[in-house]
Amino acid sequence: MILKIRKMKNISYRSNTLTINKHKTAFLYLLLVLSYFFSYFFRVSTSVVLPIIQADWDLGASVVGFISSMYYYTYALMQPICGVLNDKTGPTKVVGAGIIITSLGSLCFGLGQTTTMLIIGRLLMGIGLSPMLSGLLVFQGTHFSPERYAFFSGLSMMIGNMGAVFSVGPLSFALKTWGRASIFTGLAIATLLIAFSLLVFGKEQKPEMDETFPHMVKSRLKLAYGVVRRSRGVQGIIVIWMLTFGSLMAYQGLWAVSWFKEAYPEHASLASTAATFIGIGVMAGNFIGGSLCKQAGERHRIIRNLVAFVFLAWSFTILCFGFHALFALTVGGSFFIGMTNGMLYTQLTAGINDISPFGQGGAVFGIVNCITFICVLVFQWGTGVMIEQFARHMAASGAYIRTFLLVLATLVVPCITGTRLKEFRKIS
Repeated sequence: MILKIRKMKNISYRSNTLTINKHKTAFLYLLLVLSYFFSYFFRVSTSVVLPIIQADWDLGASVVGFISSMYYYTYALMQPICGVLNDKTGPTKVVGAGIIITSLGSLCFGLGQTTTMLIIGRLLMGIGLSPMLSGLLVFQGTHFSPERYAFFSGLSMMIGNMGAVFSVGPLSFALKTWGRASIFTGLAIATLLIAFSLLVFGKEQKPEMDETFPHMVKSRLKLAYGVVRRSRGVQGIIVIWMLTFGSLMAYQGLWAVSWFKEAYPEHASLASTAATFIGIGVMAGNFIGGSLCKQAGERHRIIRNLVAFVFLAWSFTILCFGFHALFALTVGGSFFIGMTNGMLYTQLTAGINDISPFGQGGAVFGIVNCITFICVLVFQWGTGVMIEQFARHMAASGAYIRTFLLVLATLVVPCITGTRLKEFRKIS
């Protein structure tokens, strides 16, 4: 009888411990998703904030594009290192430290009164937010089952992309009500609270370092680069991701609001709301994309079809702008761009996990994301230059159409790449 009671106590203890661990895992996952939310919020907020600054300070389009792209320089360069750190040290520590840097960037960007301070703010944001997505993916890869990976990727991206939605329409309203300084100071305080929670509640066992930090980073990046070099699947994902995401960020992250105002001056007050539908589309696509395919064997076919739909969405939307279609149709096209891209990115993320060796997913994804965001900053800066050049010879609305027709031409490459994808296989 005594033995039975002890056994029952042990079972009860293990059950309570399991429940506590589940609750802690869920809480940490929530904090990491919130961090990713802010990654998108700060990334896309320039589409609302910078046009206001551009008008107030009389800045050129290329200068605005350059300020915005500063986020992507540091974000891209930090991706491989952050991927390694998330694999080796644990995402809660790395993301927590990054959020502290983000809060400093928010203060610089919100209180800055010169282009130099805006650039510094964007640079700090890029550094601070660089570990968010890879950290989230590493966490869900180690805490949830492989069969649920695509589902959690879709859920994570959907919640994260709410940041893009809140950074357009709601942020535009908030800026008019409280001003840039108050908004970004409040954001700095909110991010610091998240950082404190992650560092306090997310304490992980300190890894045993059998090598120096620089050597550890170098060796693990070498292994990750070997995966990228050997896998045609990863190479195909890189080409598709960098060009589709570069196009989306040039539109959603910078020019959508301005383009709607130029093309539909009669609906200028609704431009921010219209641009918000891109982010809503991405969220819907993330949710749908997470349930499209659970097995690696079919993922390459799903990706191939989604790339074609992305191209069709862009073609339809540019035609709507060009022929001044009904405002609602152009908004619908923008939603379609967001939704098809959201579905695609969920499957691309799962594809990286399908191929990467266990324990190296963060580093491999860091390399992929680095290349992707280098392409993003090229698209943001390049579209700004092209819009400025075309605007010298035609109306601003025509300049946007010419520029994004060139962007559309680059999307032929992902379509071709998608047709050449083969079944993804994990590299040992």
